[in-house]
Amino acid sequence: MDYRVVLFALGVGMFVASLLFKVFALALAGGAFMVAAIVRGWVRKQRALRAKVRDARRSNPELHRSRRSYYLM
Repeated sequence: MDYRVVLFALGVGMFVASLLFKVFALALAGGAFMVAAIVRGWVRKQRALRAKVRDARRSNPELHRSRRSYYLM
């Protein structure tokens, strides 16, 4: 086999590999952003829920005694 054929095949292989790597890297970055958005949304929801419970406890002190106030919300 001629060395030019080998070099051409290597070049094509490297080109295809670089394209695949770019696609994989983009997918990885997209997945990371998606996970970050989900976690951020969950944290925001938890904070809002905690604030809601806190405000409810401030407005009626008898809820202080029961842990059931979380479930009353």
